[in-house]
Amino acid sequence: MFAFALRARTLLLPSVLYLSTAHFTLAQTCVLEESFGGVGFPVGWDVGAPVEQQDANGNGLGTFSAAWTIGTSAEANAGGYFPVPDGPPDNRFVMANDDAPPCNCAMSSVRLTTPVVDLSIVNNSLLDLRYFLDGAFGADSAWVEASTNNVDWTWLAALPVSGSTWAWASVDLSTYDGQNAVNVRFSWSDNGAWASGFALDDVCVRGAVDHDLAMEQQFVGDPHASAFNPATRSLGYDQVPLQQAPPLIVAGAVRNRGHVALFNVTLKADVSLGGVPQGTWTSDTIPFLEAGARDTLTIQTDWAPASIGNVEIAYLAESGGSEDLPGDETAQHQFQVTGPGWADGDGAMALRNAPTEGGIHRAGRPYLAGCRYELGTQDQVYGLTVRLADGSYPGAMIAGLLLDGALQVLASTDTLTVTTDEIAEGLAGGWTFLGFAAPIEVAGEDLWAVMEQLPDSGQVVLASTGAAVPGSAILWDEDEQVWNYPSRAPLVRMHLAPVAVGREEPLNWSADCEIAPNPAVGTMTVSTPWPVERMDIVGTDGRLFISLPGNGIIQRIDVSAWPQGLYLVQCTGPAGHMSARVLVAH
Repeated sequence: MFAFALRARTLLLPSVLYLSTAHFTLAQTCVLEESFGGVGFPVGWDVGAPVEQQDANGNGLGTFSAAWTIGTSAEANAGGYFPVPDGPPDNRFVMANDDAPPCNCAMSSVRLTTPVVDLSIVNNSLLDLRYFLDGAFGADSAWVEASTNNVDWTWLAALPVSGSTWAWASVDLSTYDGQNAVNVRFSWSDNGAWASGFALDDVCVRGAVDHDLAMEQQFVGDPHASAFNPATRSLGYDQVPLQQAPPLIVAGAVRNRGHVALFNVTLKADVSLGGVPQGTWTSDTIPFLEAGARDTLTIQTDWAPASIGNVEIAYLAESGGSEDLPGDETAQHQFQVTGPGWADGDGAMALRNAPTEGGIHRAGRPYLAGCRYELGTQDQVYGLTVRLADGSYPGAMIAGLLLDGALQVLASTDTLTVTTDEIAEGLAGGWTFLGFAAPIEVAGEDLWAVMEQLPDSGQVVLASTGAAVPGSAILWDEDEQVWNYPSRAPLVRMHLAPVAVGREEPLNWSADCEIAPNPAVGTMTVSTPWPVERMDIVGTDGRLFISLPGNGIIQRIDVSAWPQGLYLVQCTGPAGHMSARVLVAH
């Protein structure tokens, strides 16, 4: 195992909650829309003059680079001082980057200009955009200008420092209503010194109606609480065991996308469990929401699930006035409350439980990756399930680790040598079980469930999916000796109930085999109507655990040293095959 517990942990992203900012529903059509998702620059965008590269003292080198580039957060932070959050995962955006190679550059006045925008039939024109500007190292603010001839420019608005998150902004363009040739320009300055940079994304020029309240994002849990605070339970899980399901907290981010202020804005949440309505809850009221403004409404309900099943939440944002463009005030979310048994999720707790979107690996180098799980009461952890992704190699070795909130190892599973079966299972959306020899007793505290790829064993790609706020998922690189916070959740689940074996009984086997006692503690007795020649016991990981010779119609087997869990007993004799399941519990 790694000796990471003794090392200082370097955090590559700020320890704050980042609210993911996927595209919001557009009830109002953009006459110019750009998300910079391609490799090259979109047609018609002007990046301005190249900028001169400088040495460490700010002296020009006589070589020049483009002032604006399109890339990802990893490319933005290649120099280590421009930590643009990766949201949504693998997002691409345009940036003026004074940090990463080939700059430090002379960026005292860099400008990015849109193509010509026709506002001749647009009313209440508005510019929406998303930007990142940490203002580090003495950099200036960014600002927005507009022109009708691409020569004479009018200052419209400043874009203030956004801190460590992306920020949304709306800029009034209504003075250009009726114009058929308008350019918008974004400018930024490094104030004549080395600085970090400015990033821009999701540009939309549109007309605004008077009243348009939009639901931009929905949450389960308190979006204002930090994942790093062990006193809060802020993470919304896709799966949560019944005994760990707290009173429900929901929240929604709303925006006034209209032209005039809105009054008395509220959020309603209709909650159902297994299709049965549980109640409706309403947030406190925002008395005044100015045009273009965004705010978050949180509802602390008095309801907690009383049974397993799917929890469905219907969100509705409302204001005290009319709605001119209905259709974007609602949202839906659901998560699963799990319990013992395969049909009920085997007591799984999962940050994300969705189809694979990406993969985590270190090109064959050893690493750990996993998710934070916030427990409210004492419990037992039986094991982990992980999903392997394309690019994993048979023969590579993995293990499961359970860490406490301080990243100290509480328990580890046996090493599993990956076969083509685990890889195929992962590619089909399935899971590989990594069980502990005995259930791990844990307190009601934060835990980390992580998968370890062992050194010198071959590459393992751990599947990932969905957004993960900083502090909800971790990635340890053994070579670099640092902790990273991936923006996409590793698919590592924690199980608070025994996990059924991964191999089903053959369809042509009968189930006349009887096992007593069940659960078994010290010795179990297997009874069959005909003599048994061989018994195959399939373990909790879905693999052959042990083969035993048969001895008549009654077999007595000592299970006192077996790891706890659910086993499949397969009996073979001249009269046929039989099978049964047994739970070993000490």
